[in-house]
Amino acid sequence: MSVILLVTLIRYLYVLNGEKVLSRKCRQDDTVTIVCNHIPEDIPTGILKFRLDKETPDTLVLNTSTFMDENWRKLQYLEFTEDEHTHLVFKDGCFNRLKSLQELHIRVWYPQIFQNSFSGLDHVKTLEVNGCGNLKIEDFKLAIKGSNILPGLKKIVLSNWNFYTGTYAFDDNLVEALLPRNITNIDISKSQVSDLDVTSLERFKYLEVLNASYTTIGNFDDATLSADVAKHIQVFDLSHAVLPKEVIPFLPGKLVIHNITLVFSRVRFWDLQKMFAPKTVNISGIVPHLTSFWLYNITIQIDIDPKWYTKTIKIQQNNFKRVDVRLLCDKFYFSSVQNLDITDNGMEFLHPTFLSCLPNLRRLDLSKNQLYKMVDEDSFLFQNLFSGLRYLKLIRLSANGLQKIPSKLFKNRQSIEVADLSFNRLEQVTFNLSDLQNLKVLDLKGNNIHILDSQSINFLNSIPQGSKINSSKAKVILRLNPILCSVCEAKPFIQWLLSTSLINMDSPRLKCLDENGKNKDINVNTAEMVQKICERKTVIISFSISAAVTCLIIFSCAIIIYKRYKQKKKSRNRTNVINNLRDGEGKYKFAVFLSFSNEDEEFVHSHILEQLNENLQLMTGIDRTLVCTGDQHFRPGFNTHEETFRLLDAASVLIVVVSNNFLASNFCLSELDKAYEKRMPIVLMLKEQVDPDNMKSTLKTLYQNNTRILWNFENGEYVLKTSWENVCKSVLDLIGCQK
Repeated sequence: MSVILLVTLIRYLYVLNGEKVLSRKCRQDDTVTIVCNHIPEDIPTGILKFRLDKETPDTLVLNTSTFMDENWRKLQYLEFTEDEHTHLVFKDGCFNRLKSLQELHIRVWYPQIFQNSFSGLDHVKTLEVNGCGNLKIEDFKLAIKGSNILPGLKKIVLSNWNFYTGTYAFDDNLVEALLPRNITNIDISKSQVSDLDVTSLERFKYLEVLNASYTTIGNFDDATLSADVAKHIQVFDLSHAVLPKEVIPFLPGKLVIHNITLVFSRVRFWDLQKMFAPKTVNISGIVPHLTSFWLYNITIQIDIDPKWYTKTIKIQQNNFKRVDVRLLCDKFYFSSVQNLDITDNGMEFLHPTFLSCLPNLRRLDLSKNQLYKMVDEDSFLFQNLFSGLRYLKLIRLSANGLQKIPSKLFKNRQSIEVADLSFNRLEQVTFNLSDLQNLKVLDLKGNNIHILDSQSINFLNSIPQGSKINSSKAKVILRLNPILCSVCEAKPFIQWLLSTSLINMDSPRLKCLDENGKNKDINVNTAEMVQKICERKTVIISFSISAAVTCLIIFSCAIIIYKRYKQKKKSRNRTNVINNLRDGEGKYKFAVFLSFSNEDEEFVHSHILEQLNENLQLMTGIDRTLVCTGDQHFRPGFNTHEETFRLLDAASVLIVVVSNNFLASNFCLSELDKAYEKRMPIVLMLKEQVDPDNMKSTLKTLYQNNTRILWNFENGEYVLKTSWENVCKSVLDLIGCQK
C-alpha cells in the first residue's frame, strides 16, 4: 500500500512540474469579451461575451454550480470551442443562472446533453450546435423538446455534425421538437441529412432563412409545399449541396444540348414556381464539378406567367459553359428577379435574350467567366448583352479575359451606377461612356493599362459629371495597372491623371513604374520627372544626332540582324517544338504533366486543367490533349511508380501545383523528385502561401532558384497573377531549350 502511495505522489509531482498541466489562462479580446481555457468562478464586471477555448484531453462537467458569480447573470454570449479529445458534459440546469444569455454556441466534438441541459435559457435567440460528430439527433431532440425550453429561440444551427453517428432527418419529428417557437433562421449546412422534408417547413410561420449549403441530402421532399408558403422565406441556400440523383440526374462529362424549342409551361425539371418563391435562392455549385453544360440554339417560349417571387438568384460554379438560349417573352416576364449572379461558371457565351426577360434586373454579376471568347465569336451580340435591361445599376464583368470591349456596350445605359471591368486584359478604353448619366464607379483595376491614349482619355472625359442635383461624381479606379512613368510618351496621360477629378489619387495612392522599374506614387513630382525625361531625350538627340549617325546606323543594323537571328532561332525552336508535339512521339506525347495533390483536385479542375490545355491547343494548333494528369492517364491495375515514370517520359514539362496539401503528400513529392532526377523542366505554380521551411530539398531548391506562377485569393476568388498566354509561351520555350 505504501508503495502505491509513493508512486502516486511521484506521478503527481511530475505532472505539477512538467508540461502536462495546462496553466489556467484568460485574455480579454475587447472591453466586453473574455477568452479562457477554463471556466473561472467569476468574470470581470462589464463582460458580456465569454469564449471557452480548451485544448486538453479531459472531461469538463457543467452543472448548477458552474456559473455562480453574479457577473455571469449579465452574460449575453457564450461559446464553447474545444478539440476532438475533450468531453464536455452539460448537466441538467447548468445554464439556469445565465438569465441574460442571448447566444449559445457549442462547437465541441463530443458534447453530452440531457433532457434539461438547456433549461433556464429563456432569452436565448441563437443556438448553435456545430461540429458535434458524436452527438445523436435523438439526444438533441429530447433536450430541446418542450415549450418551456428555449422559448425565445429564433436561430437554430445544426451544422457540420453527425458524421460518425449516422445521418439525421430534418422531418416532422425534428420540426415537432423545435415547435412551438418562432424560428426565423435554420442552418443545417455541412451535414449529412438523410431526408430534407421542405414541406414540413411550412409549420414555421416566421421562417426567413434556410441554409442547407454544403450538405449531403439523401432525399429531398417538397411535394406538398406551396409557392405561397415558400415565398415567405427570405433566403434559401442550397449552394454546393450534394442532392439526390432524382433531383440532379446528370452524369459526369460534357452535356451538349442543341437545336431545341420548348414551351415554358411544359418544362417539368423540378417545380420551378416553388423553387423560385423565396426572396433569395442560392443554388451555386449543385452540379457535379465534372459535369459541364453546352447549350446551342435553344429557344424557350414564355407562354404563362412564371409567378416567381425570387429577387436574388445565385448560380455560381455550375459549369454552364455555353448558354445559347433565347427566351421569348412577348407577354410574360420574370419580373421579380432583381439580382442575378452567374459567376465562376467558365461561361464562354450568353445570349442577350436570356437576360431580356428579366426586365427589372438591378444587379448582374458575370465575373470569373470566359466571355472574351464571346467577344471574339460575335462582338455584336456581346455589345447587346444587357441592352434590354433598363433598370440595371450594377454590372460586373471582372476576370473574363477581356482584351477589348465593343464601343457601344454601354449605349443607352443611363441607369448603370457601377461598371466593374477589373482584372481583365484591357490596355485601352475602347468603349463610349457618355450615356452613363448615373455612373458612380468604373472599376478598371488589375488590367494591362500602361499608358492611356488620347481616345481613351476622351472616352473617360465623356462620363457625365454631376448632371443631376445631389448626384455624386463618377470615379474611375486604375489601381494595380502597370502604369508607366518612365517614358516621355506617358506625359499627357500623367498630366491628365493629376488634373482630372475622375481619379482619386490618394485612396489608395496610384502608382507607376519609373526608369528603375520601381513603383512610385503618382504626384506632382511624377509629372516633373517625366518632363525631365522628355527634356533629356531632346538634349541627347540634339547633341548626338550629327556625331552618332554613322554609329547609330551600324548599331541599328547590328541590332536588327541580331534580333532577326534571335527571332528566327526562337521561331525555329518554337516550330520544332510544335512539330514534335504534333508528332506526339516519346516525351512529346504531352506538353505538360500536371502534378497536384488529390486534396486540390476541385481547384485544379476548376481553374487550371481546362484553361491550360485549351490555351496550349490554341497556341500550337493541336487538337489533342496536351496536358496529362495521374488521375486521367494512369492505366488502372499497373504499378503506380511505373505509371509515374511512363507519364514523365511522355511529357516535356512538369508543372507542380504547390500547396500545403502537396507538401504533406509523399507521393506528390516523389513525382517531383523523379522529374528532377530526369533533369526535366519543372515549373512551380503556387496555389497559396506556403512556408519554404516545410519544403523538401528538391522543392526548396526550385522554389529559391526559379520563377513561379502565382495565384492570389482576392474577394473570394482565385486570381492568376499572370496570363495563360505567358504560361504557355514559357512551357514551349522550356521545351525548346531542352537538349
